[in-house]
Amino acid sequence: MEAHIAYWLLFAAMLFTTIIFIATKRFRFIDLIVYLLFWAFSGSSDLVLSIQFQMYYYVNNKVNIIYAVLYNFIVYPSFGLIFSRLFPQKRDILNLIKYNILWIVFNTVFELIYVKATGTIVYLKWLIIPHSLLFYSVCMPLITVYYLLIENRLKKSL
Repeated sequence: MEAHIAYWLLFAAMLFTTIIFIATKRFRFIDLIVYLLFWAFSGSSDLVLSIQFQMYYYVNNKVNIIYAVLYNFIVYPSFGLIFSRLFPQKRDILNLIKYNILWIVFNTVFELIYVKATGTIVYLKWLIIPHSLLFYSVCMPLITVYYLLIENRLKKSL
């Protein structure tokens, strides 16, 4: 599959997913916070890793910033929205660990199977294993802790 087509297919799918989530389910304040967190986190990490250190680029290096910005506004935050909406109801440590492992494995496998295979992201110095795996292994638990802190803070303010 050509990289441009794969890029736009994923972009459209995640945009559609976001619209469906917002239209069919009550969009909670915490969903917005997690959406914005994924947006800020992906944007800042892309700025450093892709633009500054040139470890990878999206589809075409000549217009990398355009592709990166679009993904940072829609695709990554959409994953955050899904993360937030599917967050386990049971908050015990075992469920949270399982949920994080699921997301770490999903993100890594998705990156290996779809992103790298289609050329949506061209890796120059970045390796999915170990770099992405390590990134997700740090990122997902941090987002989980942040989610729980925000949720707790919101409950106290009501």
